[in-house]
Amino acid sequence: MGKSNLCEDKTAKRMNHVKRMLYGSLSQKYSNKEIADKLGMGVGTITKYFSRDGTPKNMTLETLYKLADMAGVVISFTFKDIPE
Repeated sequence: MGKSNLCEDKTAKRMNHVKRMLYGSLSQKYSNKEIADKLGMGVGTITKYFSRDGTPKNMTLETLYKLADMAGVVISFTFKDIPE
């Protein structure tokens, strides 16, 4: 029997996608210490955000945008279809 997507955690899936995009770009250019220094954060916080089991769910929007700028990732928002 196939796996059902009814119980899929879409938020976790989206956060992991963002984490992989950011860390994939950043880890090619910077160490965790360099990232932390540029953001004025501790290395442990950056390591926690990007660890295998970690998620950026507690990351502020400001930090997300700073990381995106460092990684060369563009963040854009679009509206879903709005019912009439």
